[in-house]
Amino acid sequence: MKDKIISFIWQHILLFVSLYVMTLVGVGTLFALVYVGVVVRFVNKHLGWFDRILAYKPGFRRYVYGLARYIKHQ
Repeated sequence: MKDKIISFIWQHILLFVSLYVMTLVGVGTLFALVYVGVVVRFVNKHLGWFDRILAYKPGFRRYVYGLARYIKHQ
């Protein structure tokens, strides 16, 4: 009996939250989120250059060259 009551409460909470989210976000926004996720998943194989740009640390190359020059003169 207790499990049925808890299940009933959770079902109504999830129903309320899902209806509330739909009034805030809308069907078009949810479709766009899913569409962008699918497109990124398929195109991700061809975006290695973009991953390198995101991993780039500005000034790091100068730091390495400066460190190598410092060690060389020591």
